[in-house]
Amino acid sequence: PLSALDRAALSPSGLLTTVDTEEGFHARNSMHNRVVADAFIPAGGRPSAINGSNWRDFLLPDGTPSAKVIVEGANLFVTPEARQALFEECGLPIIKDSSANKCGVICSSLEIAASIVLERDEFVALKPAYVPAVVDRLRALARLEASRIMAESRLRPHVPLPKLSEQLSLAILRVTNAAADALESLEPERKERLWPLMREHLPAPLFDAYSTRIAEALPWEYQKSLIAASLASRLVYREGLSWAESLPSEALPTVCLEYLRQEQRIRQLAEDVRTSSLGERDEVSELLIRGGVRAAVESAEHTRGAAIAA
Repeated sequence: PLSALDRAALSPSGLLTTVDTEEGFHARNSMHNRVVADAFIPAGGRPSAINGSNWRDFLLPDGTPSAKVIVEGANLFVTPEARQALFEECGLPIIKDSSANKCGVICSSLEIAASIVLERDEFVALKPAYVPAVVDRLRALARLEASRIMAESRLRPHVPLPKLSEQLSLAILRVTNAAADALESLEPERKERLWPLMREHLPAPLFDAYSTRIAEALPWEYQKSLIAASLASRLVYREGLSWAESLPSEALPTVCLEYLRQEQRIRQLAEDVRTSSLGERDEVSELLIRGGVRAAVESAEHTRGAAIAA
């Protein structure tokens, strides 16, 4: 154990502090408050280490926090009361554990997909390409999560980031459930036509090499969950909380299917523009993807409503 280290081997500036002394016990439990850093990322430790009774210890004598941001790599390291107090006291940005750790859940789903589809030797052979592709996918999704939280924060600067993170998770879950219900209601032949959408979730090395086997090996419930979750994330990340939360529950399954249909249509239009001779084709193509799907959905809903009224 480290406590058995010969202190004589330490340099003049070296220090060994163990937790079997009162001084060492306090030093360990207060280190996250004392170390001044650009970012504090707790990746372990005890739950509620920063709580409603000790959150002020995270502040320096001048009232500023000892770190400019907290990213909760460890679940429950900061309690809700402490998050709120630090936001009200000094506006400390805190990326909540549910957002900071979201990629862990996604990574697990990709591990499950690979384990269902591949034999051990096949995975070993695919691993050099599969793992980097998974990491790229996780980075892209983390970037979308962070970008949406920051965008919502600019719209509602009075709302703490953890609250926005919770709202974002609830919005995605609500749309996911509605999308899953909508997909389940489809006729069998329409369900089969959804298969290419699995490419939205599965990394290319796995999908491209084993697409036929994936279609046979992955049960419909798993495919449905992946497609619904992927669609929900795209909808909420792209359109934002205000629109996602404004959609009535009874209409949400229909909106999800329409969003899926219009998304495929807009992607084709964007590709047609991108391959055209238009001078600003790349910019127009990007704008179509960013705003065209929602506009197309709302236009279709308006047309449908007008037809019903007539």
